[in-house]
Amino acid sequence: MAHAGGMGAHPIESGPDRILMYLVVALLLWTGTALSASSPQRPRVAITDVTLIDVEHADSIASRTVLIDGGRIAAIVASRDARIPADAQRIDGRGKFLIPGLVDMHVHVFNGASKRPPNDWMFPLFIANGVTAVREMNAGTGDMATVRQWRTQAAAGVLVAPRILAAGIAASGRTPDEARLRVDAAADAGADFIKVFSDVPAAQWQAILDEARARSLTVAGHVPAGVPLLVAARAG
Repeated sequence: MAHAGGMGAHPIESGPDRILMYLVVALLLWTGTALSASSPQRPRVAITDVTLIDVEHADSIASRTVLIDGGRIAAIVASRDARIPADAQRIDGRGKFLIPGLVDMHVHVFNGASKRPPNDWMFPLFIANGVTAVREMNAGTGDMATVRQWRTQAAAGVLVAPRILAAGIAASGRTPDEARLRVDAAADAGADFIKVFSDVPAAQWQAILDEARARSLTVAGHVPAGVPLLVAARAG
């Protein structure tokens, strides 16, 4: 990992686990130093002399240089030891802090009730405030193609957007068998998890859990009113 992407950095003090913790740059706040979303290739970046916030160990680590190559963190080293490539874009981190990217675990990008266009206008606002990933909690099966398009555009650097971790598709049904079919339809559409609401009957809820496990999907959302809390907790 010390030489990932040809950055030529010294060995990283804490290993790959520490590298993965620093998900994305929240330091930049996408000001004038932010990378252009329309760039065909992401340049190498060196954030120098920044203080890292280690949320895993409740600590701060001063005077570190973070080397980014191809949009991914390649190395985190003490600034005095950093060997920065000549073609790297330098960002002065003195007096600033670098935190892990924030994740919003409950967003509604789609407007199922009003049928308005998706709220993709808010993607740059997430990034500007350090939210680098979101979890969409109520997409429909027909929305998954749009989610895949956003992911592709963001990965290509043509869309300023957070990583969309999942698109939850609400499942219910008049019978347990119908609930299972809705889970299958969500899985076939590419849903990353299944969402349930409070009004799902206990029998359908159990069918949803069983079918979701069979399709390697998790279930999130509300605890149905007809399901005791301890039963729901143990099912998780």
